[in-house]
Amino acid sequence: MCSGAPRIRRPISRIRSTSRRSGADSRSSAARVTRSPIPWAGEPRRMRSSKGPPRAPRRPTRAPRGRPTARTRTTTPQTSRRTRRRRRARRMTRRSAAAFVLVLALVGPARAATPASSLKITYWAHGLSGSPTTWTLRCGPAAGTHPAPRLSCRTLTSHAADLGPATRACTLLPTRTSARATIKGTWAGRRVERAYRIGCPGWRDLRIVLTGK
Repeated sequence: MCSGAPRIRRPISRIRSTSRRSGADSRSSAARVTRSPIPWAGEPRRMRSSKGPPRAPRRPTRAPRGRPTARTRTTTPQTSRRTRRRRRARRMTRRSAAAFVLVLALVGPARAATPASSLKITYWAHGLSGSPTTWTLRCGPAAGTHPAPRLSCRTLTSHAADLGPATRACTLLPTRTSARATIKGTWAGRRVERAYRIGCPGWRDLRIVLTGK
């Protein structure tokens, strides 16, 4: 180029616009460089972050207390048989317990409804001149020293009215040597005390109870 050639002058506004464009391009390229992810050496890809240093690995979540984690168990024929046996044993235990409770519920009120009866029977076979014979009789269940406790309890149940005061007069006039007997004690929760003589009310109905035969 010759020194004598005329110089081309650019307007100042164009120079300023081009300088601004070049500065914006440089800033955008710098921003793109800074925003690009930086691989951190020696760290796995999932731990890398474009905003800073690598993050610490997350701890494995633990199951809450009282709730054991599910474990896979290998089921074999032996284990299945054992579990079946255990289930059967548990079922039998539950059924037996339920039956026992039911029996107690049924037997308890029945025993409470029928109060125990205890009687003392004194028998003179030859009147007051002879020696008396004394027996004890309990009903519910039948027991005592009486020679026929079961039959006597059934007889008293059928003729419970004869344990009360006599409502009729004697058909025979008793003598000093005629048989007699007395019953004292408790029957069905009420007090009993009565004397019986042969030929008087109650003797024929309660003969097995009074004489034992």
